[in-house]
Amino acid sequence: MKFELYVVHVKVDEIGFPLSYLFLENNGNCNNGIRTGILINFFVQLKMRNLEPEFFLTDKDFAQISAAKFVWKNVKIQLCLWHIKKAVEIRLRNNKTPQQINYNGEAANKLFSFIDPSFQPSLTEEKILFCSKELRLLVWQMMHNHLHQHPLISIINKQFLSSTQIWTAAVQEIYNFCQQNSLPWLWTYL
Repeated sequence: MKFELYVVHVKVDEIGFPLSYLFLENNGNCNNGIRTGILINFFVQLKMRNLEPEFFLTDKDFAQISAAKFVWKNVKIQLCLWHIKKAVEIRLRNNKTPQQINYNGEAANKLFSFIDPSFQPSLTEEKILFCSKELRLLVWQMMHNHLHQHPLISIINKQFLSSTQIWTAAVQEIYNFCQQNSLPWLWTYL
């Protein structure tokens, strides 16, 4: 039997306290719709007790994210850095061709004019190179840098960037890296 443990923490004066627990049995046959429903019920009970979080930290569990967004409409979803790194490292090592591509080059180009909408992989390729071994550390270093930027943290000469400026610069840096190294699969993943 496999159980998932969900813990809700609150932070008071920089000290974290567990507020509630949910043990959920998951033997592999509990689909995301059922889990999402259970989590919604759990979160509704917390909301009824006036818990209105600003942030929701998760390991990229889509059932958790869907339930949190359903119950707390304005909550900001944040991914745990440890889980981000683990997921990215696993994906960087995997050269298996994905079943589908969830990327729209035209939509990306509308957001950022520097993106070439045709820079994307093809599912017709038999063998892919997701990211070469010698580039993996560079990718993580860029991502680590991007994850630690914030409008309240100054850059050189005590200048501050807006969240839009930070986002645009991060996208442009990783896009240019992927394009220069012919890594369309990595680009669509990131």
